[in-house]
Amino acid sequence: MALDKEEAGERVLAIAETLLNEGGMDNLKARTIAEQAGISVGSVYNLFSDLDGVHRAVNMRLLDRLGVAGAAAMADLGRRGITDVRQRLMALAGAYVRFVEAHPGSWPALLA
Repeated sequence: MALDKEEAGERVLAIAETLLNEGGMDNLKARTIAEQAGISVGSVYNLFSDLDGVHRAVNMRLLDRLGVAGAAAMADLGRRGITDVRQRLMALAGAYVRFVEAHPGSWPALLA
C-alpha cells in the first residue's frame, strides 16, 4: 500500500532525525532515507526538494520540542510558585542541557 504524502513526509523526517542523531550530518543520505522509508529517492526530493529541506524540517521539529521542554520547565515552576529569575533561568538551562543530551547527533546538526 502506498503512503499518502503526509505519512511519507512524517516517515522521512523520523528516519532523518534518527540518522542525524546516530551520525550527524554525514549520516544524512537521501538513498538511506528512501530505503528505510520504503519509498524512492525521487519521492524524498518531491517531498522536501533537497536534503537541506529535510534538514530544515528536522530542525524545526527539534526546535519545537525544545520550546515545549522549556515551556514545561516554566510551567512546573509556575505551579510551584517559583518566580525567582535565577531559578527560572537555571530551570531553562537544565531543560536545554537535557534536550541536548537526548539528541547527541541531531543537536550539532541543528547548529550546522
